[in-house]
Amino acid sequence: MAAEHLRKIERLLQQRVLDPAAVIAALRLPGRSPGATARLVDEFFTRTHLGTHLDEVPRRAEQRRTRRLDRLPDSLRPAVKAFTDDLIHSRDRAALVGAAGLADATIEARIADLAVLCRVPQVISWWRDGRGS
Repeated sequence: MAAEHLRKIERLLQQRVLDPAAVIAALRLPGRSPGATARLVDEFFTRTHLGTHLDEVPRRAEQRRTRRLDRLPDSLRPAVKAFTDDLIHSRDRAALVGAAGLADATIEARIADLAVLCRVPQVISWWRDGRGS
């Protein structure tokens, strides 16, 4: 198995793919997983202080958010998407000043909570009519 990984890397180097980000991009497999070779090479780049070029954590979080948004009714999807974008933008602003922003799990939980509320209209009407106080 290791020889197969090395052959893939050797082929890229022979093709003059020398930039770490380009190597990772060339090794990445289509689909959810980047592939074992891409992970191994990214680990090597990280350990040798050449940076990480595999955006797997943010990419997978985006895929999870997209799947959650796709489960929402069409009429509410744009509003929840805008809310989600605002949460992500708030997290980015917090990171600029060194503060801890919302974790991916928190953002996803908020989307999931909205999805639950969409599926239970009687709870909303019960609360709206004032019987929940």
